[in-house]
Parts: sequence; structure tokens; C-alpha cells
Amino acid sequence: MVRRAMAGEAVSEEMVGWLRPDGSGRLLRVSCVPDADGEGQVVVAFTDVTEERRLTMQLAHLAEHDPLADLPNRSVLEPRLEQALARATRERNRVGVRFVDLDRFRAVNDHHGHAVGDSVIVEVAERLRAVTRTGDTAVRIGGDEFVIILDPVNGCDGALSAAHRFRAVLSSPPLRRGVDVIGASMGVALSDDRDTPASLLLRADASLYRAKADPGLSIGLADEFLVGAHAIC
Repeated sequence: MVRRAMAGEAVSEEMVGWLRPDGSGRLLRVSCVPDADGEGQVVVAFTDVTEERRLTMQLAHLAEHDPLADLPNRSVLEPRLEQALARATRERNRVGVRFVDLDRFRAVNDHHGHAVGDSVIVEVAERLRAVTRTGDTAVRIGGDEFVIILDPVNGCDGALSAAHRFRAVLSSPPLRRGVDVIGASMGVALSDDRDTPASLLLRADASLYRAKADPGLSIGLADEFLVGAHAIC
């Protein structure tokens, strides 16, 4: 930058990483301009923008993430799913969507208060992250509802296998608050070439409610934990 400025070219607002003697890193906005007197001198101005950049990134993160679960929020869901469907068309893959709805969550809020309910959401999000593959997206869409985009998914077997993995991690140890055992119902839908984000989400949502309404679709687990799973293939 200095060489360019000494050659007569003004260099403005370049970002430069700077390592301080204590080992901490800073981000500097640097401008270099030739001195007006023409004697080959250069004026260099530094502005430390580390905190400015950190706050900008933090605000961008908050705009797309649920503040409690620290998972992507509803605003991310359809754009991510649209990208996944476009990629599946190009690569001749399929995309899965899994709806997850917590059972008996309202009882926790009613019996123990919203602070305890919040702790359940945080723990569910942590367990969900533990079994979410690279490339998949787990989203909290609000309240006690989550959506997972499986990108790609290996047919019905792959989608149900992912549901079983989440069931296992959510139920071992059982997710308890006080005397209440929190369960989950799940609905799965797989994409075809005609799907849009809206149509795939609608089918997964319908699958979830069929699982909640039909005891025959429930899979019994230890410690009273029940998960409903139903796939539309």
C-alpha cells in the first residue's frame, strides 16, 4: 500500500489484519495518500474497526438466528430450502424436511414457568445440533417447533434413519423437567421434481399432524418417551 502511495496512487480504506504484541488480533481500516508537497512522503491513516466489524457480524447473526436456541430462524428456512431443491434438481438428489414438535412442552411452562421452558428449548437445540449433519439445516420456527432440512437425503430410509438418530439423542437421557417428560412428534416429507419450498413444507407439516393424531405411528421408547414418525415418500 505504501509503495502504491509513493508511486502517486491514493489507497483508501483497505482492510488490514494486525497482530498486537500480546497476540491479540485487530482489524484496521487503512488509507495511504501521497503527501501534497511532492517530496515522496506518504500520509497513512489507521482506524481500528475491530469492534465495528464484530457488532456488524453480531447483528447479521441475530437477524438470522433465534436468540434463545441460537439456531437459524424462520427467515432462513425457505431460502435455504429453495437452494437445496435447486441443487437436488441439478445433482438428481432428493431433499428431506423433518418437522419436530415437542410434546407436553406446554405443561412444563404451566407447571414450572417460562424460564424452565426456555431451558428445555436450549437443551433440545443442543441435542439437535449434535445429530445434524454438515449440509443440513436445523431451524427453530417458533415456540416448541423445529424444522430440519436434510440435504441431501437417501430416500425414505435415510430420512427415517435421521429421525431415529434424533429420537435416540433426545431420549437418552430422557429430557425431563421436574416430573414432566418431554417428548417429540416428527413428520417427514421427501422432495420430488415438482416441489417448491412451500409444497414440501406443507407435506411435512401434514405428516407431523398425522403422526400426532395416530397412535399407530408412534414408536415407543424407554422412560415414557414417545416419538411419532411418518414419511411421505
